[in-house]
Amino acid sequence: MKKHTLLLIIASVFLWPMCVKAQESSIYHRVNLKLGHSTTPKFLKWDNNLEIGNIRFEGNYGINNFIEVGGYLGCYKFWNIDNPIANPDFPGTTNEFHRYQSDALFYGVNANFHVMPFLVKRDKVRIDLYLSGKLGAISMIAPAGSVYSGTALDYGLYAGLAYYITKSWGLYVEYGLNRKVQMSEIEPCLRYGVTVKF
Repeated sequence: MKKHTLLLIIASVFLWPMCVKAQESSIYHRVNLKLGHSTTPKFLKWDNNLEIGNIRFEGNYGINNFIEVGGYLGCYKFWNIDNPIANPDFPGTTNEFHRYQSDALFYGVNANFHVMPFLVKRDKVRIDLYLSGKLGAISMIAPAGSVYSGTALDYGLYAGLAYYITKSWGLYVEYGLNRKVQMSEIEPCLRYGVTVKF
């Protein structure tokens, strides 16, 4: 009997910190899915009215109490145009632009660093604050001779806020800086949507 009691005490000593740690954060081993919309990255820098916007699906898994890693996949519809070609009949001029709709697929990896576990030591918190980073690519599906075609690098850094209306479902918004397509410039980015965790 004393042997069993001693084993229970030793097991309690080792298991207790793990139980406390598990109660402090709901991120470890959590699966988090997001579906969001954004009007960035911008394609046509000279006419933002031609932008249609994109939808992105993101999935993350909590590897510890404050870091999630995962990937994203999205689609984008935008207005594309032909590359201007010089008109041989009138030197110094170009043909008119032909405008048409193109599609783009974007994909990559992302990581979220959650700030909330450092501020609140409770598991059941409706608000989630985090920093997010992504690195991937955008593949533009367009005819040869288009201004935007091929594959371009996609990356960005954001600050995010999620509010869970129920235990699992909520809304989120992210704001940060994103690389413009096929340019070295950075642009502001706002993304918003729904999120679910389990």
